[in-house]
Amino acid sequence: MYFNSTSKVISGPDYMDGRTGTQLYVSRYGEQVLDIAVGSRGEDNAMTISSSMAWLCCSKPVLLIPLMRALAEAGADESAPVARFIPEFGSGGKDEVTIAHLLTHTVPYESLGMRWTDEGRHDDGEGPVFAAPWSVALKAICAMPVRSAPGASVTYTAVTNWHVLAEILQRLTGRPYEDSVVEVVFDPLGMDDTRAYLTEESAGTVEWAPLRTIGKDGSQEVYGLDQSPWSLSKWPGLTCRGPAREMARVMECIAGWRHPQSVDPQWRAKLLTPVRLDLCDPVFEGSEVQWSLGLCTDPMSYGLPLSKRVAGYTGVRSSFVVADLETGVTVAFISSLMPQVPRDWARKRRIIRAVYNDLGMLQGGSR
Repeated sequence: MYFNSTSKVISGPDYMDGRTGTQLYVSRYGEQVLDIAVGSRGEDNAMTISSSMAWLCCSKPVLLIPLMRALAEAGADESAPVARFIPEFGSGGKDEVTIAHLLTHTVPYESLGMRWTDEGRHDDGEGPVFAAPWSVALKAICAMPVRSAPGASVTYTAVTNWHVLAEILQRLTGRPYEDSVVEVVFDPLGMDDTRAYLTEESAGTVEWAPLRTIGKDGSQEVYGLDQSPWSLSKWPGLTCRGPAREMARVMECIAGWRHPQSVDPQWRAKLLTPVRLDLCDPVFEGSEVQWSLGLCTDPMSYGLPLSKRVAGYTGVRSSFVVADLETGVTVAFISSLMPQVPRDWARKRRIIRAVYNDLGMLQGGSR
């Protein structure tokens, strides 16, 4: 199969320059059909299909598989109150917050995360979680009150909810969350080049490809989370690093196309079925974006031209991974080039449409 449209698109300046590059992986029903890399991962270093880049929020699906398994073994599901596992979390009006609220970003923290009102987007940030050691960050989250009833509005958090979910996993299993991730996800799926987070030791063993932001004036600098000391931080749902092909394997597994036994069928249905349908999402400027228990299930989020049943995640200005449940197509894209949001959205849309055009699935041909 020839990916002429895709190769032409990904060779453009929105995907690489002298210091940056892009990886793109495509499969059908878990069988690879494309795995390419273009550009550079730094001065005089070519980007390869094994280069290691930060997945940012595309890290979040990784935690779902071991969490679902641990909950099932404990006889619990998404309706369980978080305070059942972390009693101290129940303060500040959070006693009714459930695991489902964490997974759908509907915990209305008083001053953590990003929310949307009729006046526009309000971003309170997550400084108390980003800047603190694990136990201190958890204490800050547990002490944070909510401004309204859980479930009625969206408060998107990059790290806060996933910090709590990882802590639940740790308390259920009695070991660090990353050990469960390695045993239940990385090893069965053959994700040898992926790390849940980098340490000083592991940082020296990977083909490092730092993310670079592009300012409105065209200037570049290494993204803050790829600079020391942030590059060695441990934030569940944000700090996975590896190549695009391995980022895709998690979604191929959740969809049931790769090592399907890792996910119980009942949980698979919950991960792939929209449950949050009519709430304004601050990440998408107030649009009513569909979410399942832990995944974005809205085709609009990926610029898909054809299908209506999808699941995946996006990483801010850098990445996306999506499984098209109607066609069996999985696409994983990671770029170390981080342009402004409109330009990033446009390039992701171009990639999706080029891939579908080359697969013969784009209605009306290339547009």
